Amino acid sequence: MPRWETEDVFFDGDAFFDAMIEAIGSARRSVTLEAYIFAWDTLGRRVATALAEAAGRGLSVRVVVDSLGSRLSKGPLLRALEGTGAECRVYHQFSWERVPSAKGRRPHSLLRLLADANRRNHRKVCVTDGETAFVGGMNVWDVHLRSVHGDAAWADAGVRLRGAGVQVLAAAFERIWPTRMVRDAWARRGPGVGRRRSDHPLVRLNDSRRRRRRAYRELLERLDQARTCIWLATAYFAPTLAFRRTLKEAASRGVDVRILLPQRSDVFFMPWAARALSASLLSAGVRVFEYLPSILHAKVTIVDGEVTLGSSNLNSRSLVHDLEVDVILTSEPTRWAVTRHFLKCLEVSRELHATDEPLPWWQRLVGRILLTFRHWL
Repeated sequence: MPRWETEDVFFDGDAFFDAMIEAIGSARRSVTLEAYIFAWDTLGRRVATALAEAAGRGLSVRVVVDSLGSRLSKGPLLRALEGTGAECRVYHQFSWERVPSAKGRRPHSLLRLLADANRRNHRKVCVTDGETAFVGGMNVWDVHLRSVHGDAAWADAGVRLRGAGVQVLAAAFERIWPTRMVRDAWARRGPGVGRRRSDHPLVRLNDSRRRRRRAYRELLERLDQARTCIWLATAYFAPTLAFRRTLKEAASRGVDVRILLPQRSDVFFMPWAARALSASLLSAGVRVFEYLPSILHAKVTIVDGEVTLGSSNLNSRSLVHDLEVDVILTSEPTRWAVTRHFLKCLEVSRELHATDEPLPWWQRLVGRILLTFRHWL
């Protein structure tokens, strides 16, 4: 198994974005950044300023933001970067944004609206000079900053990487950049750049149907082959039946299976859906915890010492629909740091038990109804 040249893990949003802005400031040739949410707040303006200054130094600066995730901020961002030399594109714009409405035009159908809302770019990646990459679950949004929100800052994880795998992350950006952000861009290889650098054993992408199927199959295989532990942290938990069955089977053969979920979520109904799935897992010996201090937004998988983090949640949005990226950590100190942090999070979490007082009936009802539509969650 290859190794990253360097890897530095961050659980503090201030430190993560300070390091990213410093890397943008010291870049010599190029900066690419893609984010699901690029908020126009304290942090967003800092990052935009760093990008504009890099473009002013003559660097190639390109930014991709998601049309849905950045729906409230893409306008200010585009205006802020206009004329600086930095290029900014919007991924998978809604149909009414792509085509001006005409008099007498038929209204958008429900199917069109669902199609437009689907297949988002959920990746959070910044690459400088094709050599250094920042990857994780943190959007460009100051909810991650303790300097702004104190103890209410979201709990998340990110990593700074150097090594051959960074070229694969850079090539993944190139594959979406020429598409003009049209629907189904995630399934295309894209012309030219990056064809020979589309895969790396330490980088898990899902930007083609082949990679998407392979990533899901490999995840289930890792869980099925686990012998000591499966520890998962995720912001949104609505996995497939096969995934839940694999967790139960692992617990039944003595594997230590723990799932860390948020008690409160930015998507208010997701904890109700997660609770609806927890009962059968608890009865099978899976341990489930709810993080109490703030919103948990991290996406971390620890299986027998192998540690993966990135942007993927354990829901259909990540498994079936959205563009995601995760990386495998190779440094023993880094893996141990993530493991220690996971255990520290469990200390400030509440463990669920089958005998716990149930949620109010209406929340249980909504949770079960939502699971009927979990393919879209």
